[in-house]
Amino acid sequence: MASTVESRRDENSPYILTSAVLSNERNSLSVEVSKCVSDFDIYEDIERTYLTARMSFIDYDGIVENIKFKGDEKIKLTIKKIGEDTFDIIKTFYIDTIVASDKPNERTEQFIFHLVEDVDYESNLKNINKSYRGKPSTIIQHIIREYVPKREFVPVIDRRLEEESNTNVKLIVPNMDPLEAISWIKNKSRTINGMPYYLFTSLCGGDNIYYADLGTLLNRPILNEKEPYRFWQSATQVDLTGSTLTSNDYQIVSYDSKYTEDLYSIVKQGHVGGTHGYYDLSNGRETKVTFKVKDAFKNLERAGILTENQSNFFYPQNASVDDTFLSDYESKKVFKNPSNRPYEEGYSDVSSYIDEIEEGSYQNLVVGNAIRDYIRKNKAKITVAGSPYIYGDGNYTVGNLIELQFMQNYEQTTESQSDKLPLDKKKSGIYLITKTVHMFKIENYYINMDVCKIKDLDDV
Repeated sequence: MASTVESRRDENSPYILTSAVLSNERNSLSVEVSKCVSDFDIYEDIERTYLTARMSFIDYDGIVENIKFKGDEKIKLTIKKIGEDTFDIIKTFYIDTIVASDKPNERTEQFIFHLVEDVDYESNLKNINKSYRGKPSTIIQHIIREYVPKREFVPVIDRRLEEESNTNVKLIVPNMDPLEAISWIKNKSRTINGMPYYLFTSLCGGDNIYYADLGTLLNRPILNEKEPYRFWQSATQVDLTGSTLTSNDYQIVSYDSKYTEDLYSIVKQGHVGGTHGYYDLSNGRETKVTFKVKDAFKNLERAGILTENQSNFFYPQNASVDDTFLSDYESKKVFKNPSNRPYEEGYSDVSSYIDEIEEGSYQNLVVGNAIRDYIRKNKAKITVAGSPYIYGDGNYTVGNLIELQFMQNYEQTTESQSDKLPLDKKKSGIYLITKTVHMFKIENYYINMDVCKIKDLDDV
């Protein structure tokens, strides 16, 4: 059989699978199997600190039988974008599950492998059950340095915005593996304006675990500011199974939007108007937070995190029922019992994982939970060419902003020219990338993106 790498070169695919080395430490095995790898998908998520993947593996030489798969096998992939000034993308995955197998003839068998990145598999072997004290980011850095040496903690901070709150926390990591622990502690992190933090990694981001607050992400530079993605449907009829893009790398090949503008569910969460109560068991004191989304967004505008137009985009400011604004209704009462601070005696200058000690901290906690809901309110899935994202020199996917343009609905005539028609202002805008699937095929390479609209084009 001809080399898979060579066939990809011949078909002008935008990438090369330079090598795929299958190995295990059980018997010091190492086999080059790139010719057996047909297609593979790699998954990124802004809420996850490791990658996962699925791989189609065509076994011509009885490799699975000879290796005697036991669940400790790993495969090291080296991918490279074809072109100048690009870098190798090297990732190692463990084959945690054989999802399916099919034997189309007597000489070959096709397997579908599910893969997890080595850092997650190896983290699963470790356990943390100890006390930490400090800012959440400091604790996260300490855990990564001690338990996850293959990764580096990299904060993504825009100095124009408020940074992480100075609140110190004292907690005991309750019997978790390292990656579970840092994701759990991340949920305690927020800026002094209530913006939540994310911990994530990416295919092309090297060995970094990125730490970024939502306010910073909403104000990052737009990756494709001068080359917006466009969904001119008549120009993007592309066969994803075999063809390459027929025009340019900044066309939206497919678009799908479901379950959007769900304000009803946000009302049910008490994130339009509601009362959130916190009862401190250590001193018998109750804290009540009255949340009104209009007031919360005004505070974020004053802090420079949102613009006035963004506030109006996320939430219809004048929405009302029976001549009363929605945010003036107390639609939900939420009550929680914070920790009784079992690790402290008397006065404490630190909070536990659940309670707060700073004035306004409970209000910020509600704001952070609410803004997550509003970010997800306008979501979509798109498919685009993967070529612009695999230079190997940094993260260009999750946590970044892209511009999308959609044509306004119109009655097509012979005189119609799509490049002169007005844009659909509802769909067009700036979007935050939250999830991706890198779909590497022998014939081509595309990316499925989950994106959330965060700004209209008029507000750029």
